[in-house]
Amino acid sequence: MRGAGTEVTVASVEKELEIEASGGTRIVADTSISTCSDQIFYLVALPGGMPGSARMRDCKILQEIMSKQAEEKRIYGAICAAPAVTLLPWGLLRRKHSTCHPAFMDKLPTFWTVKANIHISIINKFRSGVVSATVSSSTESCCIH
Repeated sequence: MRGAGTEVTVASVEKELEIEASGGTRIVADTSISTCSDQIFYLVALPGGMPGSARMRDCKILQEIMSKQAEEKRIYGAICAAPAVTLLPWGLLRRKHSTCHPAFMDKLPTFWTVKANIHISIINKFRSGVVSATVSSSTESCCIH
């Protein structure tokens, strides 16, 4: 997204700005989540993985940011384990279609598995017009709530 000219803030819920994600990937955040509490974001997206999704769930500042996104009808989302582990306990999946990593599908209130092609479009309303990214899979497991 940065490559397309979008202003992106990567914030850490940890004390450190550098974390090691599952799989050994090192990520250095731009800032701590505490510096983001008064900002307005067009989109807030949560990464997945464990135990990171549980750590995000336990971060009160992030919960407030995400709740504010929902209340003000701005876009928010999560991938992998985060929908079930983070958004669900905060009540942010009510009346929403949702999906998550197959290992966490049973955590969502109701679901069924479908085969689908996945197409993701990112609309950048900041500086660079519209950016579209497509990811396709002929047999992707999804759960819909």
